[in-house]
Amino acid sequence: MDRLIQALGLDVRIMIAQFINFSILVWVLWRFAYRPVLNMLEERQKKIEKGVADAQAAETRLQTTTEESKEIISQARKEAGIIIEEAKKKAEGRYQEIVDKAQVDIKKQIDKEKGAIAQEKDRLIADVKKEISSLLIISLEKFLQEKMDSEADKKIIEKIVKDLA
Repeated sequence: MDRLIQALGLDVRIMIAQFINFSILVWVLWRFAYRPVLNMLEERQKKIEKGVADAQAAETRLQTTTEESKEIISQARKEAGIIIEEAKKKAEGRYQEIVDKAQVDIKKQIDKEKGAIAQEKDRLIADVKKEISSLLIISLEKFLQEKMDSEADKKIIEKIVKDLA
């Protein structure tokens, strides 16, 4: 084998020195270049995995939140519908109550006015009767002035007025 190495022109001492130099170079590269690069790549991979996991969690939360918000909106709409229906029922009840009260008030006012009109009518009829009786008295006095005295005239006229009433 020595011959083969010498035939190829290789020197064993130089080869051993080159092997030692190559080993030192590999060790230096491993220690100062390759290991930090591997550590940096590993950290980056962890960050990427964490980012993907966070994105998936965020997407899950977004879907959950979206579903919850849809449910809340649906519930709010139902409650709003119920509140509106209750408000309509209360408004209708209040409207009917107001209408009924107005009708009662109107009927009371009409009855009051009818009573006032009846009183006024009775008063006017009494006034007219008095006026007619006094006119009759005056007329009859003038007509019968010579035949009767005034006391007898009044009695006759009052009798006639009572008969007319």
